[in-house]
Amino acid sequence: MKDARVVAAVPELDSYHPHSGIGRVLHNLSLHWNGHVRLAPARFEALPVPLLRNAPYRVRGSAEADLFFLPKMTGAGALRDTRGIPSVVIVHDIGIVDYPADRAAISWPAAQVVLYSFRGLRHASCIIAVSEFTRSRLAHHLPEVAPRIEVIPNTVAPAFLSYPASKGDARAVLAATAGVPEHVASADPLLLYVGSETPRKNIPLLLEVFRAIKDRHPRARLLKVGLAGGRVWRERTLSLARSMGFQFGRDILLLQDASDASLAAAYRAADVFVSTSLYEGYGLPAAEALAMGTPVVVTNRAAFPETVGRAGIVVEPEVAAFVRAVDEALSELPVTERAREGQAHTGTMSVSGAADRYLEVFERVVRPG
Repeated sequence: MKDARVVAAVPELDSYHPHSGIGRVLHNLSLHWNGHVRLAPARFEALPVPLLRNAPYRVRGSAEADLFFLPKMTGAGALRDTRGIPSVVIVHDIGIVDYPADRAAISWPAAQVVLYSFRGLRHASCIIAVSEFTRSRLAHHLPEVAPRIEVIPNTVAPAFLSYPASKGDARAVLAATAGVPEHVASADPLLLYVGSETPRKNIPLLLEVFRAIKDRHPRARLLKVGLAGGRVWRERTLSLARSMGFQFGRDILLLQDASDASLAAAYRAADVFVSTSLYEGYGLPAAEALAMGTPVVVTNRAAFPETVGRAGIVVEPEVAAFVRAVDEALSELPVTERAREGQAHTGTMSVSGAADRYLEVFERVVRPG
């Protein structure tokens, strides 16, 4: 391994699993740093009091640490005391601040811990926002940090840039390995949504759109990938879907915790990716779907227009607009100019390019001027 140019101390480093969302980001970056950045463990320190143990007031690392690196906003309140070591934080979104309805599934103390982390961003040497939208929202709430924000967009993992299986084979993979019922292999068409079921994801509109699509395509199915984000949200989804006459396992298929391989199969198996979300800090699943050549229909809200560019279909969050766009996507041939455009668009989101940008930020923060 080459001598590291920067030693970045990451609090709770062992908790970032390479197959989880943020863990995957960190893992892919570390591979492309080629030894120029070495990750070292660090620890948060908090008072041993029930209400405060999740609100660390300082962070400590080894003597060799050049900077503290937080791959997510959680724990940023601890940056008020770093013993003078600079810090860099990635902010993926601030929906918990901008969209208060999402807090209903967590307790008041837990919400205050998140807000404490958000306010702690004031102490960061540099904040990396994953989109211009997120940068603008950060600057709106914390204008004093605006000069310290850098925008480095999220990247699409290699698993979604080269997937060899055909649509039919991908559906068979889902049936064989992901617990999706076997009849999905012949489902036509298949709509895909990847994400949680919190209020900002606008699941009621998604189900309304799906019901309208079912009127046109009775054999259509909706595959929903990902955890609910809270038991209350799953209960609401189940109740609403059943009240609309949908049956789970027949009309709506749930895949809870997907590996990269299963998720790639889902993108390839789908005829169209749909998200009615009203708030996204970036919208990585939409970018991943584009990389797989799957048509994408999303709202014209938050970071979506920025993320999908001209390669996706961007519409108002209303039933008629979505149904027209989904029908348009379903009527296209398997390989279209839009699919090629989507793959070209996401091909610019290289992990190596992002890793270089992060390294530049780290070196500037550690060695100003």
